[in-house]
Amino acid sequence: MRKARLARTDREAFNLILGRLEGDVGGLLALLLASWRSARAESKKPDLTPFWAFARMLFPIAESIGDLIYRNDSLTVMNLTSILENEFERVRPGYKGKANVIAQMYRHSLTHTDEMRALYYLRKTITWKLSLDEAADHLKVRKLARGRKQLQFDLTAFYEDIRQVCSKARGAKWGRKVARKYNGWFLLKLNVNKKSHQGAINEIKKL
Repeated sequence: MRKARLARTDREAFNLILGRLEGDVGGLLALLLASWRSARAESKKPDLTPFWAFARMLFPIAESIGDLIYRNDSLTVMNLTSILENEFERVRPGYKGKANVIAQMYRHSLTHTDEMRALYYLRKTITWKLSLDEAADHLKVRKLARGRKQLQFDLTAFYEDIRQVCSKARGAKWGRKVARKYNGWFLLKLNVNKKSHQGAINEIKKL
């Protein structure tokens, strides 16, 4: 059984996230990659049954690291777009100029619905391609039919980028702001004036 562990330092907060990333997601991803590569070596069609689940796991982790660095509580998705445009861009150029499209197409789709979606504006359509073990093509944009382009997002590359961003962040000085924000995740103080909290408050009163 895993228990919540508070961070004593900013570095420890990033270490705890990195440990969970590598232990939980990394372990599962390694199993899927081994199966995928073995099937390809034998010219068989690989079983990608849990494939999309990794996108659902990885985006909240990337956003949480952005939350520690940028601390925008009014619009949390901005923490994701900011970290993609800056910290992720430094470890793998290509995120800048695509961060908001990535958030709308991949993060929002897999957080709020059960299906990926394309983006349409002014007769331009941006479609998606979610891939595994194609790091060289991560964030590649391809022209399709007239007015249509495809943005590829590779989960193997994204996992490695999260690892690098988190590793670099733990070496910076944050003045204890990261540890305070991280520790604040473990307790939500419900506010009677927030509509989204009212249902939980009413249920707690009856417990």
